[in-house]
Amino acid sequence: MREAIKDEYTQQYLLGRGGLSQMTQADWGSIGGMVADQYRYLGGFAREVAVGNLSEAQVAARSRMYINSGREAFERARGRTEDEADEVAWTLNPAEHCPDCLDLAALGWQPREPWPFTVAGGMAIPGSGATQCLTNCRCFLDYRVSEEVPETALIGGKLPDNGNDLIDMLNDWLVEGTGYTSWQEVPLSERASVKLDLVRALARQSGVPAEDVNRLIVQWTYPNYGDDMRHLAIQQDAAELFGIPLSERHKKQLNILLETFREWKPDPVWGEDEPPEKLLPLFSSTMQQSVLQSIYDYTQESLAAAGIRRGDAIRLFRGIRLPEAIAESWQVGDAVPVTGNALESWSLGEGIGRFFARDPEEGFVGIVIEMAVPRTMIFSTSRTGFGCLKEGEFVVLGSMPGKARVVQVYGD
Repeated sequence: MREAIKDEYTQQYLLGRGGLSQMTQADWGSIGGMVADQYRYLGGFAREVAVGNLSEAQVAARSRMYINSGREAFERARGRTEDEADEVAWTLNPAEHCPDCLDLAALGWQPREPWPFTVAGGMAIPGSGATQCLTNCRCFLDYRVSEEVPETALIGGKLPDNGNDLIDMLNDWLVEGTGYTSWQEVPLSERASVKLDLVRALARQSGVPAEDVNRLIVQWTYPNYGDDMRHLAIQQDAAELFGIPLSERHKKQLNILLETFREWKPDPVWGEDEPPEKLLPLFSSTMQQSVLQSIYDYTQESLAAAGIRRGDAIRLFRGIRLPEAIAESWQVGDAVPVTGNALESWSLGEGIGRFFARDPEEGFVGIVIEMAVPRTMIFSTSRTGFGCLKEGEFVVLGSMPGKARVVQVYGD
């Protein structure tokens, strides 16, 4: 069954992509993520069969569903082929359709970013199992290029204007209900309680089990040294979901890991019959993007409820260490171009930026920058998804070109 699933996903993806010659390292990585997710489901199925919980008819039906789920691979590949299209429609094929598919088709043409088709708060793609018809879905996605750029197009940050930067309002919002006056004072026990409520809310909204939502959020807290697909796949899925670039650094790191994954072979001597966890995404793109979309939506709704309007920009700070060849001439007050990662950490506090910038190693310069980030570019906060409350962390859709101002420089 495992080989049948892998073969079906590969064939469907190749069909949607337009053949082997069109495949990239990222495409092979997408197949690996989807197949790994199905293997996890298959493990549960095998245990049910082993203990006799399923009849022969149920086993046959479930087996067909696993193979049918390969339709998701076709649709994902086709979406990458239609990379210039900015509108998408859920289209019905001649068949008996479930209520979910009828509702999604009734939406007509929609802006492609953020993803418009959801069921119970989770991302829906034909064949992914998100709709009531599960993997028996016979619908397909259609794409086109609109005549006008949608008003909701994402834009990069800009230079702060020294006006109302909303910092006090956001400080109050971050500690609301905790009994503390500063996010830096909130103890670990209180932060854990806030995070537990958050995980439950995101699980309800995305349709993903709370345990898996929590694992995805925890994954963000681990440092990224470029050698862990679990982190890089989150970046890649966010870039694809929100229609923003993946940073060149992450592209290079992904290519290295994907090549390592393709060359990996089982080692029966050491009992290694599965690739190392660091070579595989944590979950499939479908699952991860469902959670990412829910985090973004929850963040935008929460900021709006806190009084942050759609057109508002939030002053944030970031501490970085750059090679002298790039930043040696930078001075306080300089306006500098900023293009970061698809998901990038900034802080509400300038002091946090200083902490991460100071004491640069030889050959590097520590830089603290400030930028006015549009509310629509705020992906999450510690109260709504990824983010450390103790650091006043705001995770930004950071790969859109913007302008920042240098506020502190540290030499070696």
